Amino acid sequence: MFTQVAPTHGHRDPEAIRKLNKEKLANGIDICKCDAENDCEICLIGKMTLTSFTKVANRAKKQIELIHSDICGPMLTATPSDHRYMMTLIDDYSRFTVVYLLKTKDEAVDRIKDYVATLHTKFGRNPVTLRTDNGREYVNQRLRNFLREKGIEHQFSAPYTPQQNGAAERKNRVLVEMAKCMLTDAKLPERFWGETVCTAAYLQNRLPSRSILKTPFEFGTGIKPNVDHIRIFGSKAYSYIPKQKRRKWDNKAREGVIVGYGGTTKGYRLLNPTTNETWISRSVKIIEDDSHMKNESAVPKGAI
Repeated sequence: MFTQVAPTHGHRDPEAIRKLNKEKLANGIDICKCDAENDCEICLIGKMTLTSFTKVANRAKKQIELIHSDICGPMLTATPSDHRYMMTLIDDYSRFTVVYLLKTKDEAVDRIKDYVATLHTKFGRNPVTLRTDNGREYVNQRLRNFLREKGIEHQFSAPYTPQQNGAAERKNRVLVEMAKCMLTDAKLPERFWGETVCTAAYLQNRLPSRSILKTPFEFGTGIKPNVDHIRIFGSKAYSYIPKQKRRKWDNKAREGVIVGYGGTTKGYRLLNPTTNETWISRSVKIIEDDSHMKNESAVPKGAI
């Protein structure tokens, strides 16, 4: 049973977590009403002021009919790998979200190419429409030629009207809010915002939206997500070191903290905050308790 609902689910909207449980939209979750309704101080710190956006009435009728994209940054603090931007790509129909970390905005075109290639492999077709703002990272000859070659229409939001690309604007806002709360809760330095937003997207894809009684994950795979493996971001963990990678007198485990989940490889993504090293391991012992939430914690300085 999840007794720490907000931190386990990345400090997402409690209504989404309640819906996940009530409608049985995932396996491995069991919460009571009081768990989901308890106020979370980290959420109050990180999400007190929210900006409303105009809702878009027309919704895509099938997957990858319309893709929204937006770039957030530059961040005041770079990641250990020198990333300063995050780019989101959101399927309008399912709301499934993919996050790419960028060192510069010039990398956006290459990441869009990667994304389209992944969709073509999965669905056997390309997206119909890409909707973005008028930033130079989207308005350039390289992207124009690529989209024309793939038969993808490019729609632009009007200048100074971000609501026309509201799905991407809202998604970035939600991911940043979740990331701030997760970093604050885990007491990790701001430089790890990249790991955090990627994990926030992973969790978002396994939570229902307010308008659809399905998770983006189920839309994409046809099966309910199993969330039994999800743990509190920043929890201490020990991963097993294979015999091939240690000598006779070496320790059999290494310490880290949980910062995410394997993508193509099953397992947990762990971090050594001192060396900035990350790795993925399936054999993990997680020390998960609420002690890290009982001490005072400060909101990370700067803007994410």
